[in-house]
Amino acid sequence: MNLDLRHIQFELQVSPLKCRLADVASTKIVLHVVNRSTQNVDTENYRYELLIDGESSMIWSMAIGNRMYDQKWLSLPPQDSVSEDFSSLAPRLFTHEGRYHLQLKWKELKAKTIIVEVTE
Repeated sequence: MNLDLRHIQFELQVSPLKCRLADVASTKIVLHVVNRSTQNVDTENYRYELLIDGESSMIWSMAIGNRMYDQKWLSLPPQDSVSEDFSSLAPRLFTHEGRYHLQLKWKELKAKTIIVEVTE
């Protein structure tokens, strides 16, 4: 199937949105994808890019590109969803105090911006 941008719904789920730097390792980061088409689709998981403060995250790109995925990612049934946990990346993504503007991108589509605040 030729994948149309309307066929994929995706979001980055992060919680909590505010934490202390000492607790950043407990931050949950999940990529969630839904197939809105009527046929199985390849979710093209290698295309998900994470922008942090407008810049592409190399840490995310390496993780997404080198991860072993369940076969479901390659043939996601209609109206079904799949998720992948990237929580282990939190300490490498949030390395200092501040506000981080996260935006997940797939092809030319961008998800809503998520703001994560890390305090001392």
